[in-house]
Amino acid sequence: MAEAVTPEPLWRRPALHLVLVFLGVVLLLFLFVFPTRTFLSQRRETSSVRDQLHMLRQQNANLQREEQRLQSSDEIERIARDQYNLVKPGEKAYAIIPEYTPATTAPASSGVSGSTAAVLNAADANDAPVGVPTTSSSGTPLPGAPSP
Repeated sequence: MAEAVTPEPLWRRPALHLVLVFLGVVLLLFLFVFPTRTFLSQRRETSSVRDQLHMLRQQNANLQREEQRLQSSDEIERIARDQYNLVKPGEKAYAIIPEYTPATTAPASSGVSGSTAAVLNAADANDAPVGVPTTSSSGTPLPGAPSP
């Protein structure tokens, strides 16, 4: 009679051991490696955000100092004079016109159109700059302006 072959218990099969080891490694990855990577990534991002926050606080402090400076009447007057050429009532404003240097005429082959060359030649002939005002809006001659 042939003896009946008893199957090996399930826990003794080598293929099952291999599958269990593989599942154990995957479980370890999910438990330790992936959360660690996420944690390190979040730490880097937190550090970056802290640096940005520090920079923004410095900019905020600089803007608050500038706001305080702009509240003073001396600073308002300085900006009004420098940027907008304003004067106080009773003061006279003078414009300093740079020294005139005659423009050279462009050769015909330079690509300058005929009308532009005529304007340049007229400016040289009159020895007065083109487009520079010589009188104020009231009709009085400006100081330092060339005479007509």
